[in-house]
Amino acid sequence: MPGDLPAAAPAALSKRGDGGEAASAEPAQQRYLALTHRYTIEAAPQRMRAVIDAHLRRCRELDCVVQSESFSAPANDSMPSGRIAVRVARKQAAAFAAGLAGPEARVLRQVTDTEDRTLQVVDVEARIANLQQLRERLRALMGDARSGVKELVEIERQLAETQGELDSLAAQRKVLALETERELFEIDYVAQRSAVERGMLDPVRDALLGVRHTVAGSLSALITFVAGALVWLLPAWLLWRFLRSRRRRDED
Repeated sequence: MPGDLPAAAPAALSKRGDGGEAASAEPAQQRYLALTHRYTIEAAPQRMRAVIDAHLRRCRELDCVVQSESFSAPANDSMPSGRIAVRVARKQAAAFAAGLAGPEARVLRQVTDTEDRTLQVVDVEARIANLQQLRERLRALMGDARSGVKELVEIERQLAETQGELDSLAAQRKVLALETERELFEIDYVAQRSAVERGMLDPVRDALLGVRHTVAGSLSALITFVAGALVWLLPAWLLWRFLRSRRRRDED
């Protein structure tokens, strides 16, 4: 089945020894990778909807599947926000990524995660092949005139179960194909702040960061104190118990 990012198979190496035998290297196993790209894109509040629509339009021009789309319009003092998730064919992924940034859209963050699904794909395909062989054998038994009614009922039951498992595995393989043959883009859109807003909020941000560092430092000091106290508390308690027990024996 078609996969993604096939590992480059090494060129076949042939070498003749004294006996004239040729040896060739085995090709590397094909790998199936699931790639997820996470973007945070900044746009002017009044232009965010247009930026999202432009990205969706570009997606549809390419070999792309839109999985989800959301947009929150500004209300009262809140700023607009949006999010889309699209799957782009691997050969078109670079072209789609290149069109995300522009005069009205600035990429603030981009992270790519890679998951190797090779073992899952190989396992599912092997199970499909085995069940297909079993299905053919069961069909042959169904056509055997020597089979009795009881045997035919049991064969039909096994055939139905086998077909059900095949349908389930085929669905799993389609999901794996979608994940490994198309790259997922998860894009969050945030509103651009003006220079005045950034200047006004910077002191608040710095104050919050200072509070966080103060709380973290105080908590660290408390943990250190408690840990140090526990080191001496247990021996002191044992010594007190020993002296108390000894004093009671002396009084008796």
